[in-house]
Amino acid sequence: MNFTTYYKLFADNSITFLLTFSYKFFRGITHNESSHDVYEDDAISMWQFRGIKYGKIPARFMQAELNEEFENFTDYYHYGPRCPQKTRLVRLEDALIGIPDRFVNSTKEVFDELNCLDVIITTPDGQDKKSKLPVMPIVHVALNYRLGPLGYVGSEELRKELGNINRGNYGLRDINLAITWISKHIAPFGGSPGRLTIYSESAGSVCVESQIHSLLPPHFHRAIMQSQTMGQPLFSTPQSIEAKSDIYNKLKENIGVKTVKELQQVEWKKLIEAYGAIKTGSIELGMIDDEFFGKDWRTRFSFKDQEGESIANKTPPEVMMGNTGREGTTEEILRTYHITIPAAPVPASDRQLTDPNLADSLLTILENLFFYKGTAEFIAHAQAHSKHKVIVRQFIFQQRNPLLTAGNFTISQPMFWISFIFIGRRESLMIL
Repeated sequence: MNFTTYYKLFADNSITFLLTFSYKFFRGITHNESSHDVYEDDAISMWQFRGIKYGKIPARFMQAELNEEFENFTDYYHYGPRCPQKTRLVRLEDALIGIPDRFVNSTKEVFDELNCLDVIITTPDGQDKKSKLPVMPIVHVALNYRLGPLGYVGSEELRKELGNINRGNYGLRDINLAITWISKHIAPFGGSPGRLTIYSESAGSVCVESQIHSLLPPHFHRAIMQSQTMGQPLFSTPQSIEAKSDIYNKLKENIGVKTVKELQQVEWKKLIEAYGAIKTGSIELGMIDDEFFGKDWRTRFSFKDQEGESIANKTPPEVMMGNTGREGTTEEILRTYHITIPAAPVPASDRQLTDPNLADSLLTILENLFFYKGTAEFIAHAQAHSKHKVIVRQFIFQQRNPLLTAGNFTISQPMFWISFIFIGRRESLMIL
């Protein structure tokens, strides 16, 4: 059957778009902020499809299933609901970006635990399957997945009650499912399933690396990891099922329930509040479950071969790594240092703790340990253990790699880089 893309501009500035050979029409918008009517020098418009549901969640603490059921005609004008998470007076993305108060988004946030798995697809106008454009699903902008206790709880009891596959790692498997959906259905949007790059920053960078080390089949060919790598002590090392079970049992005790079924029925706000009370730190960790992560995760590297290449001409997988200056999570650790570092025998003075030079020095040390050290370890494992010849390039955001191993990398010139200006309104930005 023909995959031809049909489109027509409507009076309401929307378009109709043929998604698949089964003739399902997706209607999206022409994105004014990034189209030629705003940037007159560029004779191109951008199409955007918001809130496309890629996965179905059957129940809490159950793995999502690929969604391929769509109506004949569907409007994708609006962003989908968010995964339930802690609410704040100011939206986290507005605060992180530093948006002035007068521009802060006042739209009421919509949360839906079982209907939050959606993607946002943005593409130049008039593309079809012949275009074969490179695809970059930006983890913290273009797709939603489960967070907090809904995404990272795990336990032996869940395995016994719900089956091996449902013991944990729900959020990380959501991301894998989204990438799978994109690889299967991106062609009619003009994207090439054989040219797929995954990217994210900070905690999202850990999510990207988790996909590289996963036991599940890969559907991407390149990766960009900006600040944070897996395997750093107290920071991003996957936990054992025993450690996860301990957190899980404390969660049940805090809420006052005894069974999986009772915990599944707890109102999500109460679940998130209890989880925050028993969990130390703000970092979410995956779990070694032999379903998503194996015990040998550090030395496992999975990439999909480039589409359409002969065996002799196959392009090696590529990874770009680097860190941003004063990465947010290092400041979080500095603020909560008393949780992980024993009290000093002689109390520090207020002047010492508030000295900006001291704070800068501590942040630099932490960044070197957590980011540069992790980058060196990643490249060492990739070179020694990967069945692929993985090319790793370091992108310098504000400073050069201070480690002696810097010679292992293809190093660019120091420079400042704004990774992406997200295409879409602020409510589309999903913070990991």
